[in-house]
Amino acid sequence: MDKTGRNGLRVGDLLDKSFTTSYIKLRLKHQKLLDNYAFNEDISVWEEEFFEAVEFLKHMNIVNGEYFINSKLQNGKKVLAEGAQGSMLDIDFGTFPFVTSSNTITAGVCSGLGVAPQKIGEVIGVTKAYCTRVGGGPFPTELNDETGEKLRTNSAPQREDPDVAVGLIWWLFGLPAW
Repeated sequence: MDKTGRNGLRVGDLLDKSFTTSYIKLRLKHQKLLDNYAFNEDISVWEEEFFEAVEFLKHMNIVNGEYFINSKLQNGKKVLAEGAQGSMLDIDFGTFPFVTSSNTITAGVCSGLGVAPQKIGEVIGVTKAYCTRVGGGPFPTELNDETGEKLRTNSAPQREDPDVAVGLIWWLFGLPAW
């Protein structure tokens, strides 16, 4: 629970003189939690790569995203926001508890980017001919056969459901489809 527990580091923290100290304190806190699960992985190689990435990021133009985006909107610019994963996986309006940890619907632009609802203009919805899901959750017409295997899009053990009607009803009308 890094974000909601206020235990995380944010990109802007990279510019703080005490970033490394903050990182070490946070790493030790997490390590203490992981010790409860017999986690014995040596992360020194990962840390080396992490700090290389930190140095790279420090040379980029780091901005406060909320103010940056809103200033563009105030100056008449258009901003394209892309959402992923779909309505059925939205933390608040999806098929809970089989959801992701964020708002995947259009309203997520407001909370995720700090954009006021009246600033949202055109919304374009895209769907595919079947749903995929990693892990558990309801899938009324799941394909547990050779066709389902062919539809897999990556190496993760995805499940396939060719009936997107339920999701489309939910998305188009904002109604539970069951």
